This record gives sequence, structure tokens and C-alpha cells, in this order.
Amino acid sequence: MNLNAPFSRRIFLTRSAQGTAAISLTRHSLLAKNALQTFAVEASDVRGIAVDSMDQVFIAADSNLLVYSLEGNPMQQSPAPAPLHAITIAPDGRVFTATRDQIFVLKPDSTLEAVGASLGDASQIADLVVSDAGDIYASDGALRLVWRLSATGEVLGQIKPSEKGFAVPKAHFPITWQNGHLIVAEPGRHQVQRYTPEGQLVSRWGSRSRTAEGFSGCCNPVSLTPLPDGTLATAERGLPRIKIFRSEGQLKRLIAGPETFIDGARDGNRPQKDLESCGGGALSIAASSSGKIVVLDQTTREVLVLA
Repeated sequence: MNLNAPFSRRIFLTRSAQGTAAISLTRHSLLAKNALQTFAVEASDVRGIAVDSMDQVFIAADSNLLVYSLEGNPMQQSPAPAPLHAITIAPDGRVFTATRDQIFVLKPDSTLEAVGASLGDASQIADLVVSDAGDIYASDGALRLVWRLSATGEVLGQIKPSEKGFAVPKAHFPITWQNGHLIVAEPGRHQVQRYTPEGQLVSRWGSRSRTAEGFSGCCNPVSLTPLPDGTLATAERGLPRIKIFRSEGQLKRLIAGPETFIDGARDGNRPQKDLESCGGGALSIAASSSGKIVVLDQTTREVLVLA
């Protein structure tokens, strides 16, 4: 048995992606990890990241909501009753997080308060976002739909494109809010879709491709975040890449490629099969007040701040 085979395959695929990216974009647009600001998260499992207007970094980690400064200084810890799966910052500055089936809001005394009732044992919340009007949207990777809830947690409806729902893995079903629309990534179709607040499809873009313009692998992108200039940043797992797209879907820039995250492939704490499956090796991204992209590497449990 060749114990080095899985790792060699990973390196081969990584180098292939680097070559593809180099053809499409200039080499200076990519970042080496040793040139980045990074800090470690003290947790065994990290699922989501959000950054508020004061550049405080909120992380869903184990059964805790952790808060760091952008420089990596620990600031606060709020315990949750179960492992946290998602986190978001509302337009009014409130912090929302979620376990598998329950949404919570962070109170001024640093405790978490349930918002509405449980969405049910069959649910698995993957991501959260709050609209300009205060409605809460929760993507459900198990039921393959997006829940729309009021600010108090009352279920207002569901967004579901077909009887089978969205083509998503349970763990990666990213959503965000931009310019009055709900932005939904459907990783199984390698698409980014724009919906009205009520759930009507407005537009879609994206394709499966190893070129910089497309999304590679079996299920990408795995995270989205809007930037202050109106563009949208995306993150891909497997062959990790961070890219910026214009709102209509045209690639603007590749800012980080596989070489930035190569340590994740060598992480001794995660089996190689987990890194290559649709459930492992993921990145979560958020934007700082100045438009820096803040990346949570779920494999290495590190935060990287990209200029």
C-alpha cells in the first residue's frame, strides 16, 4: 500500500490549479501565506466567521461564539447549548448565530438568546444572513432550502427552486445579502444566484471549470461575502481559491490561490479523505470595514487577513 498516494494526488491537483490560474491571471495577484496576517483559533471545530463595523471578528467555534480583534487578540467568549454552525452580522450591528436547528442572537450581556422556535430535527442550518428590513434567512443543507423568518423568528416562508430543492451538500450552502437581494450559492451546480426578498429568482451565473473564471471540484463555492465596492468575494474548497466577481458574474480578480492554503492539505489533524470530500477542507470568508477579506481556514483553524 502506498501511504503517500493521497497526499501526492493532492499536490498534483494543487499544482494543476496553480498552472491554470497563472495562465488566466498575472502571478503577482496571488498571495503567499508567509506574507499574510494570520492568527490561530483556540477550538477543535470552526464553522463560520463574520466581521462587524468595528472590525471585531466573530467565529462559530465548537459550542462557543468567540470574538477576536482583527489582529488576533481574544476579546470575548459566549457559550452555546450545542455546536454552532453559522454566524452573521445584521445591518443594525446585532450578531446572529445558529446551531443545527436553532437561531440565536447575541445579547449586550454576552449571552445568547434563542430567536423563535427550533426549525426541527430534520434541519441542518449551514449559513445565516439578515436583510436590510430585518428578516432572517437561514440556509438548510439537510432540507435543501432557505428559510425566511421575521426578526422575532416567525417562519415567513421557504425558498426552494424545485421539489428536490437546491443541489447542495449539507455542510456548504452559503448565502449573503447585497443590494436588496438574497445571494445564494448552489455548490452542486457551481452557481451564484440572486433572489428577491420574497424568493423570486432574478439572475444566476457561474460554471464548473478549473479556469479562474469558474468554480472547480464537486461543490463550490462554499462561502460568499459582499465587499464595500459592490463586488462579491467567493471561496472554494478542495483546490482553495479566493476570488472577486462583479455583481453580474464577471471575474475581477483572483486574490489567493492554492499556494496560500497549502498547509491545510498537510494538516495532520484531518484525514486526507476529509479534505477531498464535499464536507471537508472548507474556507469561510467575511469582509472588514475597509474591504479586506478575512478567511477562516476550517482545516487549520486559522484566520487569514487578505489585503
